[in-house]
This record gives sequence, structure tokens and C-alpha cells, in this order.
Amino acid sequence: MEVKERLYMFEASLKIIHLTNTLLLENDFYRIELEEFPSKLVPYLLELKDQPKEIEQIKKQLSNEVVQTFITHNFLVELGNANFSEHFHRRTSMGINNFPWIINEKNQKIKLNYEKYNLIKYPTFISKRKSCRDFSYNDCLLRENELIKILAYAYGYIRDGESRTVASAGGCYPLEIFIGIQNITGFEKGIYSINFHDLSLQYISNVQNFKEFFVGEDINYDNVSCFIFICYNPQLNQQKYGDRGYRFALIEAGMIAQNIAYCVNDLGIEMINLGSYIESEIEGNLLNFNKEKKWIIHCIAVGGRSDVL
Repeated sequence: MEVKERLYMFEASLKIIHLTNTLLLENDFYRIELEEFPSKLVPYLLELKDQPKEIEQIKKQLSNEVVQTFITHNFLVELGNANFSEHFHRRTSMGINNFPWIINEKNQKIKLNYEKYNLIKYPTFISKRKSCRDFSYNDCLLRENELIKILAYAYGYIRDGESRTVASAGGCYPLEIFIGIQNITGFEKGIYSINFHDLSLQYISNVQNFKEFFVGEDINYDNVSCFIFICYNPQLNQQKYGDRGYRFALIEAGMIAQNIAYCVNDLGIEMINLGSYIESEIEGNLLNFNKEKKWIIHCIAVGGRSDVL
């Protein structure tokens, strides 16, 4: 079939299941129920897998609500113009209640030749680098000025109102940081955004239990002082770099994480880079990205102070 512009098809992994008047849409990461879905339109959906149509034709057959569901969850892929970075993000996201790796409890220590290492003088903020899972110093709560310092090191401005603490491809700076505050002196528990121009925090919404947005049992989430969510807005750099902008964003997020590690270790604060967060839950329910095209690409848990400053 000759592919023309603006033709759409369903994502290859999508399953369409029809039960009475309820349509089930499933892939590796989603299960969505559309109630009161007309039976006569099911063959039309199945037909779209083999015979893509223009989006306007699809809208004439299906309600706008259904079409928006397909678009929101990346079920409709525009042929010849698919966003592979979004597809990669969804395919590598955590499925609900799915922890797809096994934690190896064996501590395999490698014997190193320290003859050369002894000649290297690491600065303190590097030599003290470690990951924490217990967050035993939660009784020494972070202060506001400490949190602000960590965020300023992470992604703040360092000169001229343009240059920041990390490099960004094309100077696009497509990342946004949200803070899930759980145990910090003077702050209500909930989600906050940060304005990096004046380093001010803005309260967004309340959160009852942060732990439910993570899987795995090797980390004491309840003792974490705050969660730092690094999120990506593809519109800010993909207009220039296309899907390759996703790669640049991941590199940028890694530099932010390294800056945070330098800062918290210098302050004597506990932290760990987390990979066990549930993207769909955080994006949809915690940060309310349902109507915006933004994705979480990294999360860092920060604990209390091991030294009272």
C-alpha cells in the first residue's frame, strides 16, 4: 500500500477486546476500558490495523473522546512521522505492579590494585559519594535553604541569566524539575514546582502517600525527605532535533543528577537515584501531565542530614 501523509494506524502491540458494550484497550503498559462503546465500530478499529486512514476520517467514525484516548496513550501512530522517542519512553516505562528485574543480593567485591588509586586525591564531595536506601537520618530534617541550594546546583543559573549549571544541546533546556516534599521543615507535604529565575517554590497539590508511586521493597520510601522528579518536555528541543532530542534530554538529566550528588554529599545528606518509579502513575496522577506532553525521565530521593549544619 502506498503510504500518504497524515495516515494513522494503531500501535502494533495494541490489543482490542470487546465485551458487550465495553471496549478494552491493552498493551504492555496500559489497560483502558471504554464503556458504552458501539459494537458496530469494533470491526472498524480492527480494520485500521491493516488499512490506515486520515485522522479526520477516524474522527468522523469515533467520538472525539475516544480519539483523544488513542492519541494520549500513543495508540495512534502517524505513518511516516512517528515519534520514536515517545514510543521508546512508553516501551521502557514501568508497568503497573510490574518490577521487571531481579535484585541480586550477592555482594561481589572486586579486588583493585590501589597503587595508582592512592595517588589520586579525590575532593570530599566525590570521595564520600554513596547511595542510601534506609535514610536513617530522617529525624534531622532538611532546611529550606538546603533544598534550595541542592536545586540551584542541579539546574540553576550561574551567570548572565542564560548559562546554567549543566550544558544543554542547542541551549534548549527542555527539562523541568518538580519536588515531592514529604519531610522538610516548614513545608506542607505535596508536589511543588520551582521557578529557577528566583529559586522560588510553588505548591501545586497535596499527596497522601508517595510510596504508592514506586515498586520494589529495598528502599525505605517513608523516611525520604523529598523526591526530585526530572521531567522532559519534548516540544522544547524536538522542534530543533527531532526524536534525537530525547537522547540529549537523557544526557542532560544525568548531568543534573551528578550535580545533585555533588551537592548532597558535600552537605552530608543522604540520596539515591531511583529507577523503580511508575511513569504512568506519576505523569497522570501525581504531576497531572494527562493533557500535556511531558514525561518523567528520572527521579532522585533525598534524605536527612547526617551532620547538623
